[in-house]
Amino acid sequence: MNALGFDAGREDGILGPQTERAIRQFQRNVDLATDGVCGPATIAALDRLGGLAAGSVASVREREALRRDARRLNDRSVFLVAEPGLEVLAGEVARRLRAAGALVALDVSGEDHRRLAEEANAFVADVCLALGSAPEPGVRCAYFATARFRSEAGYAIASQLAVALSEVLPGVEPPVGRTYVLLRETRMAAVVCELYSRDDAAGAMALAPLVPDLADAIVDGVRRGVEAPLDIAP
Repeated sequence: MNALGFDAGREDGILGPQTERAIRQFQRNVDLATDGVCGPATIAALDRLGGLAAGSVASVREREALRRDARRLNDRSVFLVAEPGLEVLAGEVARRLRAAGALVALDVSGEDHRRLAEEANAFVADVCLALGSAPEPGVRCAYFATARFRSEAGYAIASQLAVALSEVLPGVEPPVGRTYVLLRETRMAAVVCELYSRDDAAGAMALAPLVPDLADAIVDGVRRGVEAPLDIAP
């Protein structure tokens, strides 16, 4: 839909209200019944016209929206998630974000990420930030991306977070595109900070002496990701 010019929003594999509207617009344009259902006739039309699609229009729209945005952390809403064991760090991050003027909702319940995505959407957050562990060793910041789409706002924040974290932690990798549930099912810029390997039993404890510096780095990365002039590659 997006590549053909029909705005279905983020390319997340979810047939939500925005995707349904895009399907109806497409159906009207190809003289099909406008029922919003991606049935055999609609799929056949998409197959027929798919060769006209040349990239993600959604990415272009998001880049332009970001360029027009006021881009200030002050008065933005942040939904902050932390895995069990990172409650102290999350509390310090939340305190610093609030001091910077952000409205913060903090969840350290360890709830399923699908449920947390619903809560972030209900909070109408501008940014969703998750602090946790990774299935493999290393420190990295993940943003939502597929083969044809990436969240430009998520990429901007993840990039700045990686720079800021590298001043505190060794071995911080470049930001990576992922399709994690929390990234895929939230409707705002979302980043998952993977701070240690979940196979490392002492991983969270090893971060304890670094909490003040880590909290400063995370908030600085979020602020710069939201506020810094855009440098988004096409």
